[in-house]
Parts: sequence; C-alpha cells; structure tokens
Amino acid sequence: MADLLVAFISGLLEKAGLDKAPEPLKSEQSHVLAAEASKRLGLLAVKELSPEALAEYAELVDKAGSPGELAEFFQRNIPDFEAKATATLKKFADEFLADAAKLPPA
Repeated sequence: MADLLVAFISGLLEKAGLDKAPEPLKSEQSHVLAAEASKRLGLLAVKELSPEALAEYAELVDKAGSPGELAEFFQRNIPDFEAKATATLKKFADEFLADAAKLPPA
C-alpha cells in the first residue's frame, strides 16, 4: 500500500505541475499530500470497519504494523477495499487538482 501511495502522490504532483518545482517545495508537498491521503484512507477504514475490526485495527496501529500488514488487514475486513480506496483517492486527487488550478501561475 505504501508503494501505491508513493505512485499516487508522484502522479498527483505531476498533474498539478509541481513535479518540476524546487526540491524543498516538492518534498513538502509530497509530505502534505501523503498525510492527507493517509488521513482519508483512515477515515474510510473507520467508517467501514465493524467495532471488533476497529479494535483490531487500533492494536495494529499501536504496534506500528507494516504497510503490508495493514493492506492485508483492510483486504480481509473491508469488502471491495481496493475499489473503495481507489474512489477515495480519486476524490482527493480531483479536489486537490481543482484547487491547484485556481492558483496563479508561478
């Protein structure tokens, strides 16, 4: 899942025209976008998980589960997780790109 987010963020920066930005700005934007994408996926998980699975998720997060463990957990506990995660990330990308288009050219 971490590789998926890296590819998603890279593509988003490119679509927004930030892939050619100075490295400090590009790095900062990558961190901001990754945090927001992770937050939105976390909200998806909270909304979709049963109370029992939510408790298991909290334990996994507390023990700093690997991205692979988290991906497997979501696949197991959220029906159609990949489709829901893709829709969540697409909505975020659309919102970000719409906001980026409103900015004046650099």
